[in-house]
Amino acid sequence: MRLLLVGAAVLCSLASAAYVPGTPGASWTEEELLVYKGKIRWIMKNHRDALRAVDGGEEIYNLYMSQEHSTDLMRVEAVSPTLAKIVRLTFHDCLREENGAGCNGCINFEGMGNLFSQKKCYHWKKNPEGCTEADGGIHPASGPFVTDNNNLLWVAKVLEAVYRDPSFGPDNLIHLETSLFDSGKSRADLWAYAGLVAIQRGSEKSNAQCRSSEFPAPCLGQVDASSPDCTQDLPEFTFKSGRSDCTPSCQGENDFPFCTSEPEVHPNQHGNGDETVSYFKENFDLTPKESIALLGVHTLGHPNEFNSMFRHYPWTRNKENFNNVYYTNIVNTTLYRFMNPKRLPELKGHNTNKCGLPVSAFNGDEYGNPREVSFKVRSEGRTNA
Repeated sequence: MRLLLVGAAVLCSLASAAYVPGTPGASWTEEELLVYKGKIRWIMKNHRDALRAVDGGEEIYNLYMSQEHSTDLMRVEAVSPTLAKIVRLTFHDCLREENGAGCNGCINFEGMGNLFSQKKCYHWKKNPEGCTEADGGIHPASGPFVTDNNNLLWVAKVLEAVYRDPSFGPDNLIHLETSLFDSGKSRADLWAYAGLVAIQRGSEKSNAQCRSSEFPAPCLGQVDASSPDCTQDLPEFTFKSGRSDCTPSCQGENDFPFCTSEPEVHPNQHGNGDETVSYFKENFDLTPKESIALLGVHTLGHPNEFNSMFRHYPWTRNKENFNNVYYTNIVNTTLYRFMNPKRLPELKGHNTNKCGLPVSAFNGDEYGNPREVSFKVRSEGRTNA
């Protein structure tokens, strides 16, 4: 009997042991899935507060808010754990390392912390050497021709607080007694789950602007009263645990439990279609169709000069709505301009969530038809090439 009791105690101890890097993460309970879904949704809605709640977050928030940019939102979105940035972290975690690993709760810190100015530094005539010393000399001479994980540090730090501190978040959230880390869950599983929650939330936000089956059209996502219902049904997600975290290998200022010194295989952000398809085939074994489907996630978020030197234009009109607008913007030769009708006097006091807009959010030509559009190649003016 004593042996049985000792054996049971050992099993219980193992079941509740803290996570060990390199081992599969423990299974999640239904309660844990619900509780951490609530925490992740709170982070996305309150990304400024979440950033400022972690160590160093207040300082980095103030640094970015002091930078010169068009709006405060552009400043804070460069660094805070927004919906789109959570999805970006989930994908970048799965970029293949040169040793073959991936989806392992770790990212490489090459280029991490670079802060580029919004303004251009190069002009072929007025300032041909302008980027050589710009921002402390961090601008490359040309390119760059691979992406990096710049500014994913802070979304990772916020999720690390979620991972290790069961009380992270406001008091009105549900908190468990034991953290994910202390109950044997892997960080990689949390990052993957956070991405699922973010995609679901993005779909909800898109559908909230398309509810003409419940309310009279047009809604915010519809051109006029004759527009079809634009809601969508995501497939049922099944979260699978058991991913293994890497053994952290960074030192000095990058000594974080989610930092790896292993080089990663990043895509060329300037690559053409053939290069892009080849990258996803070689590194993820995806077909061209699957690769194109994956690229559709760019309906979320937007570039930012601070992080990538790319101009901050949005991929789509609503950067937190998950839908197919990314594709329609690419293939259509005519488009409407989207205007926020909440700013118009005709909508003062109108509940836009219940549709029935007296004015459309879509701005066409003088006859109300979509405008002709085309893509134009231009230099970002942030390297000397």
